[in-house]
Amino acid sequence: MKFRKFLSVALALAMIFALSATVGTAFADGVPSESGGDGPVTETGAYRLWVNNEQFTDDHLTVQCGEGTATFDPAANVLTLDNAQITRGYEEDQLGTGILSFLDEELTIIVKGDCTITETGGDGIGSYDMDDEYQMVPHDFTVKGDGKLTITESEPWYGYGFYCTGSLTLDGVDIEIVSVASGVWANRSLTVQNSKLNVKCSTQFSGFVVNNGSAEFKNSEVYAESANGAGFLLGNDQDSSYLLVSSGDVTLKGKIGVASDTDNSTVSVTGGKLAIEGQDAAFSENFLTDVDQHIPLGDGVEVTSGSVDGAAVTFASSWSHVHSYDEAVTDPTCTEQGFITHTCSCGDSYVDTYVDALGHDYEDAVTAPTCTECGYTTHTCSRCGDSYVDNYVDASGHTFGSDGKAEKCTVCGEKNPDYKPPVNFKDVVPGAYYADAVAWAVANGITTGTSATKFSPDEGCTRGQVVTFPWRAAGSPEPTGAKNPFRDVKSGEYYYKAVLWAVEKGITTGTSATKFSPNDTCTRGQIVTFLWRAEGEPNPAKNTNPFKDVKSGDYFYTAVLWAVGKGVTTGTDAKHFSPSDTCTRAQVVTFLYRDMAQ
Repeated sequence: MKFRKFLSVALALAMIFALSATVGTAFADGVPSESGGDGPVTETGAYRLWVNNEQFTDDHLTVQCGEGTATFDPAANVLTLDNAQITRGYEEDQLGTGILSFLDEELTIIVKGDCTITETGGDGIGSYDMDDEYQMVPHDFTVKGDGKLTITESEPWYGYGFYCTGSLTLDGVDIEIVSVASGVWANRSLTVQNSKLNVKCSTQFSGFVVNNGSAEFKNSEVYAESANGAGFLLGNDQDSSYLLVSSGDVTLKGKIGVASDTDNSTVSVTGGKLAIEGQDAAFSENFLTDVDQHIPLGDGVEVTSGSVDGAAVTFASSWSHVHSYDEAVTDPTCTEQGFITHTCSCGDSYVDTYVDALGHDYEDAVTAPTCTECGYTTHTCSRCGDSYVDNYVDASGHTFGSDGKAEKCTVCGEKNPDYKPPVNFKDVVPGAYYADAVAWAVANGITTGTSATKFSPDEGCTRGQVVTFPWRAAGSPEPTGAKNPFRDVKSGEYYYKAVLWAVEKGITTGTSATKFSPNDTCTRGQIVTFLWRAEGEPNPAKNTNPFKDVKSGDYFYTAVLWAVGKGVTTGTDAKHFSPSDTCTRAQVVTFLYRDMAQ
């Protein structure tokens, strides 16, 4: 059966009803699709896209079209027409379409050079896909490019320029259409932007038809002429439709300028001009006997000339076409140009009066090196605060006198960690095993000796002295305020706080519940036990006991092994520790020095 889009109607609007009544039968008989009908089924490697009656396949992605070509990129769904001259339409069931697409995704057509689609026997560009229930399958088209596309279809009587079952977007193109039926049929929606479009149809059909949606014209020059139909026809399958001109000039010429069978259709012009050149009227009520076609004008639209029969009617937005710009000055910065932005209330804007960036104005601040920190120069911009650092100078390092033995750095005053104050005790022989320990103890305020000139290294160390030495080495911390359990420890004694601290730390419990015996001499076993407890009773590094006089079960057993493992003591000889011997003052400061200072 020869394909037909609709039956003859007296006026343009009736075309919609006729189309929906006849399109199902025609599509089902000859659809070149896997989704319905008895048309050819595409094979593996073939694409549902035909140009000049040739199908694209994996090994045939360029079709010769006269002296030009049509090339398909399946990865991007882009068809490029390069000076293409299309003269043959798809022949199945005499559809006669120059570019026929049943692709599942939107097809983008790029126009380069001077491209033509001429007398293909049907439509210029189209899709007619139907599903198994004869419902139209929408296929979207976008046409772009800096070339020109001319579509001429004079035969047969149903030839369209575009027949798009989905949404049609014309973006930045120059298109001229001369057709028998409508120049552009967009079943879902139509968007024309940044384009030049000249459409003429020679029958009762409309120049533009949007069957199920709305149309927007943006920044475009559009002319549509229908010999006996409407310049523009809004479709029948929605509760509301609109025709929007946001910028540019749109001229519609036909028996009726704009027709619609939807009561809620509107016409709005927000920034351009819409000219209606209707032979009978700009808009008409009861264009069909059973349809109210009143079309209210959208906000901001005014009639600037009369609407009598045969007269042209022009609609334009209510704002003045003379721009009124407000100026906003953007000052230059150190890195960015300055400029003036001129903005009109309509949204139009432009920028001029550029001023070069100022560049940074750096001020220098020198930071001199110290003994421990490097020196450098900081450059800071006085305008924007940008900064950077360079000219690094190494730290000078401490100066502890010419021999490196001064107590403090001669530059910054920091204490020399290797400083050993002179020992003025006559009874401390230089080179003695305890000499460094005595110097360390004096330097750290742990002891001052028994007099100004004597340390008494061989005297026995009292229990009061033994707890005072590690207390001072710990920084002389304040006791927490626990009650003093010892009757022989009085407030004001040099060892008073040290004893309370030692009891709190669990270092000692005294010689009885009420006596500490601060003046009793301390044994070697007691002193290593005190030090071990002060350290938190750590496990020995070695469990080998070298001493015959230290037995497992002795209270000092683990403390002695810990002291030997840490190097605090090596005993009185290789086999003896002598735990019950009195611990001398020299031994006590040596044990403490080895435990804490090394």
